[in-house]
Amino acid sequence: MMGSRAGSVLLRRAGSRLFTAAAVSAASRPLLAGGNKGVQAVMVRLMSTSSAAAASEAKDEAAKASKEGGDKKAVVINSYWGIEQNNKLVRDDGNEWKWTCFRPWETYTADTSIDLTRHHEPKTLMDKIAYSTVKSLRFPTDIFFQRRYGCRAMMLETVAAVPGMVGGMLLHLRSLRRFEQSGGWIRALLEEAENERMHLMTFMEVAKPRWYERALVITVQGVFFNAYFLSYLLSPKFAHRVVGYLEEEAIHSYTEYLKDLEAGKIENVPAPAIAIDYWRLPANATLKDVVTVVRADEAHHRDVNHFASGETGSKGGFWTKWMVESAEARARVAKLGLAAVLAYGLFDAVTYTTFFVLAFLGYGKSTGKNPAANLKALLGIVILMWTGNNVTRLFRVAGAATLAPVINKGLKSIQEKLNLPSQMYAFALVVGSVASVCFTVVGILILSKWGK
Repeated sequence: MMGSRAGSVLLRRAGSRLFTAAAVSAASRPLLAGGNKGVQAVMVRLMSTSSAAAASEAKDEAAKASKEGGDKKAVVINSYWGIEQNNKLVRDDGNEWKWTCFRPWETYTADTSIDLTRHHEPKTLMDKIAYSTVKSLRFPTDIFFQRRYGCRAMMLETVAAVPGMVGGMLLHLRSLRRFEQSGGWIRALLEEAENERMHLMTFMEVAKPRWYERALVITVQGVFFNAYFLSYLLSPKFAHRVVGYLEEEAIHSYTEYLKDLEAGKIENVPAPAIAIDYWRLPANATLKDVVTVVRADEAHHRDVNHFASGETGSKGGFWTKWMVESAEARARVAKLGLAAVLAYGLFDAVTYTTFFVLAFLGYGKSTGKNPAANLKALLGIVILMWTGNNVTRLFRVAGAATLAPVINKGLKSIQEKLNLPSQMYAFALVVGSVASVCFTVVGILILSKWGK
């Protein structure tokens, strides 16, 4: 079962039990033929007491083959901690299964009848920001890749495989922390990531990326992973909306790819063997068939992510609780936001002023010269102050986090006593006062030595 099929199930049944016992049973039916003996189950001895003996036997067999001087590829030891797979995977036609990146029971037939024109109109401010963000990313991509759709697809799939993994990982950790079911979302998101990865494995057979395109992939993936991770922590709804619009752009890109294939601008070469096996395509399938099924997968991912962002207004279950609690967490952070910023600013002001005063007085005492009359010395003091402040950064962050609740109460007290419209005015008043005191201290110190 791949991400597209899991997504379809989620769209049809938005409940807490999306993967029933019947579904699991159906998915676990043996799909491998065992030559002339019928169906052969692939059994792996997991952590058995005889694993050490199995490992020893495997090593002895390899050593024997080496001594006999036979073909080095004749004996393949597929072992991990003494657990080895003795039965080879075979296809329906009896040939050995050659892929290690996916297994026969993970293959499927893509649903190409899905509506490719469906578009979620941005309604809320968050939707509009997500839509604008994706549209702004399309412009530089068009300039860089232009009509080189093979390399464009490679870049697209490198990025598209990130959200499912990030979302699945965070939901997985949340489920562990809260001791609660995920409603099937963890599996659906991880399968989406796996499906996108297989898209990448396929297009690597079609497009041969240049060195700078590989470098770009590394850079973009690193930036996008961290950006999406942070956005998912702040707002899963926004993160899934972004992915929904990314998938819409992917559908558009693959549609343009198909147009160039049909027009003969791109050669319609035979489909890679990995794509034929993964999507169960006919043996004479072409690149056009591959792009068609990949586009269908992207359409399924589009629907799943727009649905996850709350398009259908589903109620109850794991996902709704995640949304509600995320909103509450953002509200708490926003409430303490001014206090946290002010607390960190206070620590900054105190440490910067203290380091400046100590460095200023220390220079004058050690050299007998006035640092205010020596620009080079004054710059050295500023650099020393900046260095010392960076050394204490971790302590200031910890102190600010501890002090934030106290600062929050203080801001409320100032607001009430001075009858201010909001805490923002109290915040501005405190910042102005602290800044005035710090600048006054530094100014008096410099002026006291000026001209001496």
